[in-house]
Amino acid sequence: MKKIVFGIAVALALIGADAFAQSFSTMQDREFMFRRIGDGGGAPQPMPAPMATFIKPFETEPYVRFAIMYGFTNFSDRVSGVDLGFVDDDSHSGSSAGFSIAYGTPFYGQWSIEYEVGLMGDLDSNMDNHKLELGAWTAGVNFLYNFDVANDRVLPYIGAGLGIAELSVRHSGEGECEYAPGEICGYPNPVSKSSMNFMWRIVAGIGTPVSERFDMDFRYSLASLGGVKSTGNYLYFDVDEDDYFIDDLTNDISGVMSHQLSLGLRYRF
Repeated sequence: MKKIVFGIAVALALIGADAFAQSFSTMQDREFMFRRIGDGGGAPQPMPAPMATFIKPFETEPYVRFAIMYGFTNFSDRVSGVDLGFVDDDSHSGSSAGFSIAYGTPFYGQWSIEYEVGLMGDLDSNMDNHKLELGAWTAGVNFLYNFDVANDRVLPYIGAGLGIAELSVRHSGEGECEYAPGEICGYPNPVSKSSMNFMWRIVAGIGTPVSERFDMDFRYSLASLGGVKSTGNYLYFDVDEDDYFIDDLTNDISGVMSHQLSLGLRYRF
């Protein structure tokens, strides 16, 4: 997954660089034509601002945005056993890559509204004795405020969003028990579970036009994705006694917070 996202990022960077080079050449041509025609071929005169008429703030036109993202996620995991009767609280974190697709349109002044769907790839967290994979699909609405700045090539914005997130978790594998050295613990059979949750996020970004219809932007978002609970057969194997038993172990994952950085390419209609 990370290799695919890296390839997409390289492709986006190449497209943006080529579009920027073409747009810069276009601006130079326009500047030369204005200076020669405007004063009959004499000394150059100041250009009207802005000469690059294709530079338009995000809020003026509808757009579609495709972005690749890399996120750092942290969460709490409350583990409880039925037969053993123990409870353990712990915190974990990890990183993953993903992508998002959005459609945005202006709706009031410098405000725009954006409908976004995204995928956060599986976060692999190696626990003490097994592997935990956590991923999410998200769908929501973002409300963005586009700042009006003097430099038309710098287009900053902030916003917030609401939506839903489908969290999925998978526990698998076995290893040495953390609290019982020499014993083997884990999930002989993988346990998977998903949960649909309410989601909120805050975003901040900055973009720049690279051609008549394309903009590139860099965005940071903080998203709260909720939690997911799973229960499955958990194996305890005593190597010395050559004996084992199975408990119904519950993993209650909560407070999933994801810090995401994304590189996006916008096409304005």
